[in-house]
Amino acid sequence: MNNIFENWKAYITEQLLIESRMTDAITVATNFKKRMPKNVVNSIPEDHANQMKNQLALSLKYMSSRDPSGKNKYLLWSARYLVSQLGEYLLASHYDSKEMRYTRVPRYDKLEAATRDADPDEQRAQILENAVKLIQQRAEKLGDRLILFDKGAEMGMVKGGIDQYKPEDSDGVEAFETLVNAVERKVKEAEMMKRYEKTAKETSDILADEEDYMMVRPNSEEASCYYGRGTRWCISATQAKNWFDQYTGQGKVFYFVNFNHLTKLNPYSDNEKEAEVGALKRIALVYSKDPGQYGEFEPEEVFDFMDDEIGTGGLRDAVMHNLVAKALKSMSDYEDYVKKFGGEPSTKPFVDVLDYNEDEDDGPEKLRMLAQALGVVGTPIGDESEEEMRQSIEEMISEQVSEIEGGASYHAEQNPGGPSIEKFDELLEAADLQYVSVTVDDYDEIIHWTAGARINIEDLDLIEDDDIDEKVQSVLEDTLSNNHIYADEIQVQDADAGEVYVTFNPDYDEQQGLDQFETFLERMSGYDDAWPDMMDAAATDLMDAGLTAGALVDIKKSLEDTELKNFDFEMEGGELHIETTIQTKVVKPKGIANNPKMVKYMLEALTFKTSDVFNKVEDTFFTKVEKMIQIALNYYYGQEVLDFGDEDDREPIFPSWNLGLRSAFAALHAEKGRFSGPDLPSNYGGGTLEKYDPTDPKEKVLQLPYRFYITMNNEEGWEDMDLHDPSAIHPIIKFLKFIDQEDMQFKLEEALTNAILEGLKVHMAQVEKTAEFDREMAASRPPVELDTGDDEDQDATQGGSFTAPLGPGQVAEMCGPAHTRKKRINIRIRRSGAS
Repeated sequence: MNNIFENWKAYITEQLLIESRMTDAITVATNFKKRMPKNVVNSIPEDHANQMKNQLALSLKYMSSRDPSGKNKYLLWSARYLVSQLGEYLLASHYDSKEMRYTRVPRYDKLEAATRDADPDEQRAQILENAVKLIQQRAEKLGDRLILFDKGAEMGMVKGGIDQYKPEDSDGVEAFETLVNAVERKVKEAEMMKRYEKTAKETSDILADEEDYMMVRPNSEEASCYYGRGTRWCISATQAKNWFDQYTGQGKVFYFVNFNHLTKLNPYSDNEKEAEVGALKRIALVYSKDPGQYGEFEPEEVFDFMDDEIGTGGLRDAVMHNLVAKALKSMSDYEDYVKKFGGEPSTKPFVDVLDYNEDEDDGPEKLRMLAQALGVVGTPIGDESEEEMRQSIEEMISEQVSEIEGGASYHAEQNPGGPSIEKFDELLEAADLQYVSVTVDDYDEIIHWTAGARINIEDLDLIEDDDIDEKVQSVLEDTLSNNHIYADEIQVQDADAGEVYVTFNPDYDEQQGLDQFETFLERMSGYDDAWPDMMDAAATDLMDAGLTAGALVDIKKSLEDTELKNFDFEMEGGELHIETTIQTKVVKPKGIANNPKMVKYMLEALTFKTSDVFNKVEDTFFTKVEKMIQIALNYYYGQEVLDFGDEDDREPIFPSWNLGLRSAFAALHAEKGRFSGPDLPSNYGGGTLEKYDPTDPKEKVLQLPYRFYITMNNEEGWEDMDLHDPSAIHPIIKFLKFIDQEDMQFKLEEALTNAILEGLKVHMAQVEKTAEFDREMAASRPPVELDTGDDEDQDATQGGSFTAPLGPGQVAEMCGPAHTRKKRINIRIRRSGAS
């Protein structure tokens, strides 16, 4: 009965303590006068202060629910911290122009005057909103940090309570954060090691687990991190890049030796001697593919706890200090010494005795103590000389060094480093390369790799040339580099058969280990992705070089053999460009003819492809041109009307020409302005030339030439060859011969002139809407009447029909006899969007 009463009493007392801590914390947090500067407290509006106090109370209750002690142990400290953080926010930096320095002033006192963005009331509301958010955000973050702090106390990392970190002092908060960050790293590392433990033990070889030392060979990154935890070895890193796979991929293997008797020495100690010995607590031996290349048993490198290279001499020192530490621990007063001085007795004086570095009178006595503790002399001590005792201890040290080196060397020889070839095959399979082939071989106990690919140009119709292989190779070298594919070798064994092979060798950083193999695969994957585009470019480049009998090459040759008076042509990349200049003359519209500014505006509208005016010109002109193409092809293909069909019904077949229009009069006007004047007789002997200015009111007629161009690529060229053409002449050749005639050139000029007039109607309608036009033209606003200055020509374009320039007999003579079966074709004309 008494026990029940005592337990209940203890419970009630504890609950009262918890509640009392909550009350005290809220009282501290809501008492602004004691926790903030007076000027800050006085600046806070009363209703705002009440809302901040209410949020502080709510946030403290939230923190109580997360208190790791379960007893509100940290709540009072948290209250002081939150108020301090709130006070920091309510003080803002302000530049004092009189003092010429920044000062801290209350935010509420330095509100800006009303602006277009916010008035003072809105600014006060924003300050309150930010303050409330800050309190809760700081509380949530602090809750997480206190859990880590409490964990650090359990782990023995915290000396003293939380009150030693003053929350009102920036130095105190910084020290608190530093401690918590250290705890967090320790906790994460411990959690990571717990996850690694099972894998580490499964992927490592324990070579020795003796009284004096333990030696392990890690065979995975997890094992290296687990057995090398706490060291600065890059192969055991958990916070930075871990290099274990990188080095093991190069054939290196590692053996970690932990010396059991160097237990409490700190390699990070401020005491230089203690740190030096502490760094020998754990060492790493490194062996390469050939363990004997650095001596019969010697490792390639030896690293101490701090990742400093110490060589085999460092291994001997580690064994010696470990054996001395073992001897010291066997002394009867060892535990008393540790308690009294807070650490192990130093091994350094005894090691100095062994290394003949002693300068103390008790050197012989220390030597005898070591010899007796290590069992190299009997008890009681006999008559052995100092040299005999030293030699006996040296033999023990040498024997242990040989055991460690020999065991590691033999194991490395029997179990050479480096990943298996299966690991490389797994990475290669995951890369899923489609065009580039990577070969991995294992010879001389080293894994090598290279890659290659085939450029299959078998389907290209190469020209007959004795040097075709060399010419193809020269073109493809540029094609590859232009597509960011850099081959080490290109071999053209038989270009006609498509037997072109490229080789890719690993770079200097792609030759060893899995990591470098992955780097090589990444480069090959990039080449693999670019391969289809490179093949398309190869076909174009070979065609441009005249090495393939492609459609455009054939067409270009036909054009060269065809006498055309009005058309120019050239190959650019994978396209054939055909152009002609159409000369037009237009009389300036009435109403703006005398206004240079408005004439200039009109010319700009007729120039820019993005303008509504230019679009109208193109639409009108190409409507006529398409009819001309249809009529031309109707006459050439059987002298009867072809069924072009409706847009939705017709097949998308040929010809598929891209038509374009580009103004050229800006350059013409500039040239005329520089070099020309009125027409002069050939025997003109003097006088002054008048500069040509199209905006000059004296100039009534404008010259407005345009470039009409047709472009096609190789694919379109091949498609057009599918038209039934008994003369085997490409349709584009027939059309150009047709349109090159004088009558057709007149029709082109007529169609373009009408198109320009339609564009000017759009322009004038836009101009009429502007205020500028209203101001400048109010005095004279007659109806706009557009005139080409050539009534006969203009009348010829008013009808809706288009008359072929040649009669049926003439066309029949040009095309040859009609066929008994006429192939019905459809026409697809695409207008180029290029400017």
